[in-house]
Amino acid sequence: MSSTKKIEFAVKVPNWMVPVWWKVAYKIPPTLVKEIGDIIRVRPDAKFNKVVSEHLRAFVEKGKMPPKEIEVPILNLANDFADGREMIIRTGDYIALQTFVRSSG
Repeated sequence: MSSTKKIEFAVKVPNWMVPVWWKVAYKIPPTLVKEIGDIIRVRPDAKFNKVVSEHLRAFVEKGKMPPKEIEVPILNLANDFADGREMIIRTGDYIALQTFVRSSG
């Protein structure tokens, strides 16, 4: 992973998290609910991207372990990267990363 290459990742929202009122208000057929959950993409802010990218690069390029609070999410992303998959931030990992970013000032 080159330090000049932009790291891109997505946050996947499970279909069970699609709010019920969306289904009712927008008259979404049950067959489309899964697709909506699969395509919702959260766009984290620049600070979030910077923190995640720095820790992911440090682990992948230098083997430096991330802080304990975000160790699992960073290792999950590194695993996706190593296996050649799209780097997806799972919902629980996103919460842990956001908590870390917000608490770090």
